[in-house]
Amino acid sequence: MKTFRDQLQWQELILAQQQSGLNISTYCRKHKLSTSSFYAYKKRFASTQSAFVCQHFTTQSHRA
Repeated sequence: MKTFRDQLQWQELILAQQQSGLNISTYCRKHKLSTSSFYAYKKRFASTQSAFVCQHFTTQSHRA
């Protein structure tokens, strides 16, 4: 029986894989994930994350 995961679950799995230190094929085998699905979601999230860039601005107050 197939397990269906939503986007949030895939994001969490991708982050967990990166933090685990395991390569993708080993991580997928250990967690019974489809490597093709893993790569597809990783690619999808990489393209959406690069569209949004977080910028931090600092302001300096000038006293007269």
